[in-house]
Amino acid sequence: MFVHDRFGMFVHWGLYALPARHEWVKSREELDDTDYQKYFDHFDPDLYDPRE
Repeated sequence: MFVHDRFGMFVHWGLYALPARHEWVKSREELDDTDYQKYFDHFDPDLYDPRE
């Protein structure tokens, strides 16, 4: 269906995926670097292989 109907998928992810709200979570919720650090410490894209 995706190929036939010419649909595509763009997966946009990063640290902000951990709080599971939106990519502007740091700005919109006015998180300082200390509050945001917990997401940075936990973020580990170990299964991500950009060459694959």
